[in-house]
Amino acid sequence: MNNDGNDFGSKANLKDIAHARAYTAIEVREMFLDRVISMIGYWNGEGKSNVDPKLPSRDKMEGLVHSLFVLIDGHSGDMPAFNLVCSPHPEDENYHRKNGENWMPQGAIINDCMLRDEYNARR
Repeated sequence: MNNDGNDFGSKANLKDIAHARAYTAIEVREMFLDRVISMIGYWNGEGKSNVDPKLPSRDKMEGLVHSLFVLIDGHSGDMPAFNLVCSPHPEDENYHRKNGENWMPQGAIINDCMLRDEYNARR
């Protein structure tokens, strides 16, 4: 336990703890999009970025994609991991089945792995 009697390992006071809550889905979406916007600026060499603005475009795009996968994987600062889930149109399976084609499965989570590692292995 710390000095204020809680064992959260933080300096929060009891008033802060009483008002703590989960972020809303809208707040999480805004945080995610803000992080993506920040990554774009970073890989474009803006602000305090150490990326050379003269770096070839392909290198910048690959760096951005890697950073996006790191974000989705849950290894980007204080952001958790996010799932990418297949959500096909309700009629897709029937349509593809009738045409003798494979279809995307409803609810399949495609990132039950580290996407950045899978991406890097395919390059």
